[in-house]
Amino acid sequence: MPASKIKQSGLLDSWGRRNRKYAGKKCPECGKPFKPIRARHKYCSAKCYLSNRAKGITDITGKRFKKLLVIRRVGKGKYGRTTWMCVCDCGKEKIFTGSDLLLGKVGSCGCAQYQIKDISGRRFGRLVVLGNCPDKSVRWKCKCDCGKIITTQRSSLISGRAKSCGCLRDELRSQRSTGNKNPNYNPSLTHEGRIAKRENALNERWVKSILNRDKYICRLCSAKISRYPIVHHLDGYHWAKNKRLDINNGVALCSNCHKAFHRKYGHKNNTKEQFVAMRALAGEDGIREGRVEITLEGI
Repeated sequence: MPASKIKQSGLLDSWGRRNRKYAGKKCPECGKPFKPIRARHKYCSAKCYLSNRAKGITDITGKRFKKLLVIRRVGKGKYGRTTWMCVCDCGKEKIFTGSDLLLGKVGSCGCAQYQIKDISGRRFGRLVVLGNCPDKSVRWKCKCDCGKIITTQRSSLISGRAKSCGCLRDELRSQRSTGNKNPNYNPSLTHEGRIAKRENALNERWVKSILNRDKYICRLCSAKISRYPIVHHLDGYHWAKNKRLDINNGVALCSNCHKAFHRKYGHKNNTKEQFVAMRALAGEDGIREGRVEITLEGI
């Protein structure tokens, strides 16, 4: 534009310099000249902008997008996007933008995400899916190879987090922590030495079974054992080797009664008859109200 016309148009700043940022433009929609607030503005108003956009809108009425069938055009939604009324195969009507439909971002009214894919009969590790739980639709009933039946989520089966009822985890844990794979393994220790130190799992299960049978109640004073429960061998551990893990050869004792027994009869070579005699003396001399009141000199 020549300098003379620039002065006439008034497109100069207060200092008389040409303002390139706010140079005059012509609206491509209505043809009206305007001064844009910003250099990137092309239209004189929002009305002209939306009117120009409407010319390039593709009519998608009657087209199908997965489960959605477009019925009619609704109008403008947020940010001036064209919206369309669609009906889903389930019968529900919902409004979507044309860009979401054309780009494949939507394919149903939302009912598709609630459809459960049947995985009955499939195997995941040691688990075989029997069927879907009727009361919990997101959980599936599975049978493990060991015979146990559990329920778990489909996502856990697909991702591989659930492979068994728990037996596989126990087996792997046992393989990693037993024998020479254990960090506390002592190669110089004999088998008899390991048994003497109670380092095997069989002895731990034997102790727990005795305590559960006696319900954590001392067999001498009949007191509830709240701290430091002890399982005592009736026939001595050192000489009755075949009865070491016999559930009928053990009784639960509190620490006071256990100390009182061994102070009277000593350690090793203990017998069941000694325990019976100790119990008779305890009843006479006063293990009362769950407290040991026996004096060693008097026994």
